[in-house]
Formats: sequence, structure tokens, C-alpha cells
Amino acid sequence: MIYLAGKISGLTRYEANTWREEVKANFNSHNPLDGMGIDGEYTPQEIVARNKYFIDRSDVILAEMQHKEPSPGTIGEIVYANMKGKPVITWGRAEYNENPWIRAHVTKHFDFLDEAIEYIKAMYL
Repeated sequence: MIYLAGKISGLTRYEANTWREEVKANFNSHNPLDGMGIDGEYTPQEIVARNKYFIDRSDVILAEMQHKEPSPGTIGEIVYANMKGKPVITWGRAEYNENPWIRAHVTKHFDFLDEAIEYIKAMYL
């Protein structure tokens, strides 16, 4: 399974979901999991526990790193997944992708989503 990590806070549902829908269309049979759909209904502890549960069940993490402002939640998911030994593939052209703390926890980074999708297909499926 593929876990989809990416910015949600401060975005419209459309902005947060567009790339996720593209990934889901490419990996339908591999049941991508993501954190969309529960933020307003649960406590922060419940949201993080659910996301960690999904990461633990996943084979690979695909994280969006495209927006100007970084997502603390996405960075936390990247670090957590890396600590669990999960491959973490990121995509996006934001400047913070060069941060040593982010780079050290990422398996492979791509500028564009389609490149990341093709890499996952070649390496993990």
C-alpha cells in the first residue's frame, strides 16, 4: 500500500486533493491511504494516531512537497516513516526540500509528481 502525505491545512479541499486523485488513478489496485477526511472531526492525537497506523501498514510513502509553506504534519509523517524503515518518496519544487533534516529522511526526491509515480511503479510494484 502507498501512504499519501501532503499539505491539507490552509488549502481548499480541491487544492489538497488534486494530486491525491491523480495518484489514486495510477495505483488503484494498490489502495493508496491518506489522511484526508478526518481533520475537523477528531482531536490532534487521534489524527496523528490514525496517520501513524496508516504509515505502519504501508509499503511506501509518497509525500507532496510543492507548496510554498511547509506542512509540519507532512514533515512529521516523513520523519516517522523513515524511522520505521519505510521508503519515502517526495515530489515538489519548494525551497525547503533542500533542508538537511528533510533530505536526510527522504529516500528519493523528484520535482514532479509523474516522475515520482513512475519511480514507485518501477521500484516497489
